[in-house]
Amino acid sequence: MTERTVDLQQIRYFLTLARTLNFTRAAKECNITQPALTKSIQKLEEILDGQLIYRQRNHTQLTPLGRAMLPLLEQTFSAAEAARAQASLFRRQGGATLRLGTADEIVSSFLVPVLRELHERIAGLDLAWQVAGRDTLVTRMVEGTLDVAIVAEPGRMPEQLHRWPLLVERYVVLCPADHVLAGQAEIPAERLLHERLLLRRARR
Repeated sequence: MTERTVDLQQIRYFLTLARTLNFTRAAKECNITQPALTKSIQKLEEILDGQLIYRQRNHTQLTPLGRAMLPLLEQTFSAAEAARAQASLFRRQGGATLRLGTADEIVSSFLVPVLRELHERIAGLDLAWQVAGRDTLVTRMVEGTLDVAIVAEPGRMPEQLHRWPLLVERYVVLCPADHVLAGQAEIPAERLLHERLLLRRARR
């Protein structure tokens, strides 16, 4: 029974052959014998259930299946190489990177003591901190380019993200003593819809 798992070496050999369109040259670049290269390509064709290369005496070219598989196998190989490089970097650094995002309407100074203590407690911890709008941060969390984000009033979040309340920030309304809102202990947000307000502008 044919093994149905594609090997990264098979992908590398195919990509080299697709670039050179020459079995002899591709085998030399991959530092293997030509029969070994041919056998690897044949096994990949068995796994993908179709011919990838037209083999002619003086002319080699990709089949329609080979052309269709080429960009997918390139992406697979690139992703594997990127993962290997990242793992190597992680081992060399002997630590990890915390990718943190904070919404641009949040005053982030309260995080400084917390992050300082984290750095002291976790040897080799590296911090990548970015400030952006709430929607941008949520998108980056979903894409996996952020580990954690702090946003104000997040509302409905994507199902794949976890959410924990961190703190409640109190807002204060300043108004003249004779204003209709003066003296009230709490003011509903909708009550301010028709008032003229001076607000701190969020950073962009």
